[in-house]
Amino acid sequence: MRTAAFSPPAAGEAANTLYLGDNLEILRTLIPEKSADLIYLDPPFNSAGKYALAAGNGNGARPVVFTDSWRWSEQAERDFQAMLEEKGAAAETARALRSFLHESGLAAYLFMAARRLLALREILKPTGSLYLHCDPTAGHYLKIVADSVFGLKNFRNEIIWHYTGGGRSKSRFSRKHDCIYLYADGKQQYFNPDPIRIPYKLTSGYAKSGITSRAGRRYLPDPRGTPPDDVWDIPIINPLSRERIGYPTQKPPALLERIIQASSAEGDTVLDPFCGSGTTLRAAQKLGRRWIGIDNAPLAVEYSARRLREAFPGMRFALRNASGNELFPETGVQALC
Repeated sequence: MRTAAFSPPAAGEAANTLYLGDNLEILRTLIPEKSADLIYLDPPFNSAGKYALAAGNGNGARPVVFTDSWRWSEQAERDFQAMLEEKGAAAETARALRSFLHESGLAAYLFMAARRLLALREILKPTGSLYLHCDPTAGHYLKIVADSVFGLKNFRNEIIWHYTGGGRSKSRFSRKHDCIYLYADGKQQYFNPDPIRIPYKLTSGYAKSGITSRAGRRYLPDPRGTPPDDVWDIPIINPLSRERIGYPTQKPPALLERIIQASSAEGDTVLDPFCGSGTTLRAAQKLGRRWIGIDNAPLAVEYSARRLREAFPGMRFALRNASGNELFPETGVQALC
């Protein structure tokens, strides 16, 4: 539910804008309804961890960017009550989760995420797609919440992002994947897998000669390759790579470029409400899309702005706070456009 005082900016005004502040407030007051062609969100995972920069500040300290720890609070109660006001499936799901999880940290986390998904639903175009990135920590609960917000019939895929690297467990199978849930209206959704086709394996008989059906119809391989399936083997960023900037939770550009190319066209608007180090924004700019990024951590906004300026010298974009006002150096965010 949007605030009564909402006055949307002119069409397209919010695009190519980086916001510092609470994404729920910004989504409800500054981003026009039905304005995003593609939404990708990589929210906290309820991991109970603290995420700090890889490098220190000169005194040996590593600044903490965000803490992914949740507890039941007055804010959690407000988030729950807001879910009940939605009525329908969202309200029923909220009641069921609270009955099962009680006033727990996990319940607080889920109601936080649910309110933002509801706000994003209002911003997504009918032809748009939403990709919700999570991991097995709470992903199965998040999917239930997302199903209640977007509708079961609009769930399109569970994408498994498989990666390697890091250590190996001695007590269980090593955890080497994240889940990405895709929601879209199947009748109106924009989806084009051609830009992300991958070469056929050299050992594939189909790649060499095609196949012939029982009815005698001949199917030949597409010279551009085959569309990816729902398991994506995309490496994490090598710890020694120049691409790695020391920001925790940084995702590889190849992951975001695949999503953006498949679910948006040039000139479309891509929204990332938990933009972190700005990988989504950088990929969108590279691929000729307009973009909107939001984060409540000053370090995240600083890293995002810096990466954009370094990758695209001379480009201009807006840097604003949750009131829509321009940010200046005295705010503590030094990487200005």
